Amino acid sequence: RRRLTPERLLIIFSGIALVACLAVGAGYLIDSWRQRAAHQDLTAAVITPTANDTDPSAPKVIDFAALFSTNPDTVAWIEIPGTNINYPVVQTTNNETYLSRTFDGGTSISGTIFLDVANAADFTNINSILYGHHRYDRTMFADLDLIYNSSLAADTPVYLYLPDGSRATYQVFSAYI
Repeated sequence: RRRLTPERLLIIFSGIALVACLAVGAGYLIDSWRQRAAHQDLTAAVITPTANDTDPSAPKVIDFAALFSTNPDTVAWIEIPGTNINYPVVQTTNNETYLSRTFDGGTSISGTIFLDVANAADFTNINSILYGHHRYDRTMFADLDLIYNSSLAADTPVYLYLPDGSRATYQVFSAYI
């Protein structure tokens, strides 16, 4: 009969910890893969290619009717040329819902980019605050690092497409952690 020595207990607990880490890592990778695929499908469905798609500053045509049919909380679409930031923006009655909810209502650690509950949905406030996760797979707001680290041109615009068909252009004037 084998005795549980401290060494054997350490091996058992190390094995359990390894399996738990692998499960968490696999869950993260699967979630990232699913969210990328869902975002690509959404983008393909709601952004109409224009004749000038090679010009990053050319306005895009966003199908807000399709966005509203998927999620009535939609308030805008954000795009920053030269980054992976190209997402719908939502707003609801709190700042917690979309931390772990996908655009189509599913559950995901990726969440959805959302506008602060205190801000006007038409972006008429002096300051509007958007929240989004910094994902290690370079999705969501992770590419804001490019602005902070100055590897993206200082004059890179931030485009915000609104449901009324307008496009607001913003300029980053400060980035810090």
